[in-house]
Amino acid sequence: MRALLGILLVTICCNVFAIVVNAGTQNLYLGNNNVSCGRYIINNSSRQNDVESFCSVIGSAYAEGKLWLRVQTQNLGAVDCSFVSGHLYQCFIDN
Repeated sequence: MRALLGILLVTICCNVFAIVVNAGTQNLYLGNNNVSCGRYIINNSSRQNDVESFCSVIGSAYAEGKLWLRVQTQNLGAVDCSFVSGHLYQCFIDN
C-alpha cells in the first residue's frame, strides 16, 4: 500500500513525469465497468501490450514488480493501471 501512496517518477523521451496515486483515489472495479480509451476497451482481461498499442498512454513507471500506465480514457479522464507479468492487476481513478 505504501507504494500506492508515493510518487512514481518516470523518464520518457528526456522528460520527467510523475504518477501520483494518493489517498484520494479509489480502486476502479472493472468487472462490469469497462473503460473505453477510444479504439480499445480496458477490462479485467486486458494485456499490457494491447493497452500500449491501442490507448493513449500519457505516463508510465515501474515499481515493486508492477508496471504502472497512466491511460487517457474517454469517459473517466486519466486512469492509473498496474500490470504484473503483462496482465492487468488493478486500476485507480482520482475522486
